[in-house]
Amino acid sequence: MVWRIRPVLAALVLVLAISANVHAFIFREYELDEVVQACSNVVFGKVASIDQKKMSFAIDQIKTIRGKEQFKQIKISLTLGRSDFSAQLLDKLRADAAIVVFYIPVGQERLEALGYVSNIWIRLFAVRDDSGKFKWHFTHIEKYMNRTFDGATSKLQSLIQGIPAKEESHSLTNIDAFVRHRYTLEEVVRTCSNVMSGKVTSIDKEKMRVTVNEMKNIKGKEQIKQVKINLATGQAASSKQLMDKLRTGVPMVVFYVPISGKRIEALGYVSGVWIRLFAAYDNSKALEWYFAHIEKYMNHVFEGDALKLQSLIREIVAEKKQRVPGQ
Repeated sequence: MVWRIRPVLAALVLVLAISANVHAFIFREYELDEVVQACSNVVFGKVASIDQKKMSFAIDQIKTIRGKEQFKQIKISLTLGRSDFSAQLLDKLRADAAIVVFYIPVGQERLEALGYVSNIWIRLFAVRDDSGKFKWHFTHIEKYMNRTFDGATSKLQSLIQGIPAKEESHSLTNIDAFVRHRYTLEEVVRTCSNVMSGKVTSIDKEKMRVTVNEMKNIKGKEQIKQVKINLATGQAASSKQLMDKLRTGVPMVVFYVPISGKRIEALGYVSGVWIRLFAAYDNSKALEWYFAHIEKYMNHVFEGDALKLQSLIREIVAEKKQRVPGQ
């Protein structure tokens, strides 16, 4: 029997939601061995505890099946996930349930992952905090993934152990998470709830951090005064390319959409480069911003000076306000 899944390769990437109506579910089918080979690490474990109030669960008894051992325990927060999916997963979870986690590093400070527990495929990601530890988060249930496998976790574990290892380097370069659709600038502006302009005020090449200040809303209600972006979480080549291009004082544009009030999906334009960003609230309710990669196909939307882009966006927003419904 061939066990299939809808695209785990695409599943291992945090996909941009340019609008709240765009989902990131997996659609293309892959065989289970393709899923395993696309990951650098596969671990087995058991659900050790479930905290319904804090919406989290912990995994222990972790056994690394593929890759180097990194974790003795994994604690996963469900607070960033879609509320309906978080509730569904919490309802299904049981202490001592077996779980499988497939993951791959993105740069040095982020992991993209899939999990299988209690007959449910789930999307996960982890980001390294200032102490150097990874914080794990749930985003949603992969509702189409049972085409890959649907059954007891112990059976899935057995199938995984039977897949021969391949000597190959794992990377995201063959995983297509780039925006390919030929959007017009008006479409991008329309589908985002907020568009902000700002200016790069500091660049820390050692820590790979960029700070953007003087934030002004071109569209939407003003909510964010400063954006501090962690570039270390991005694809290594993209992070280096962006860092080489950035200069203090250059203007920047950020387009974004809040997701469930807990995280933000975003695009940025700075120094002639379109970039993928995302943000999440930490335990202190501060908004932490992360870089994913350069959107190499987005220059068909706009290519030129960021100040010119800001001007074009203002024209689009002004024109929309002036339109009379029905005309």
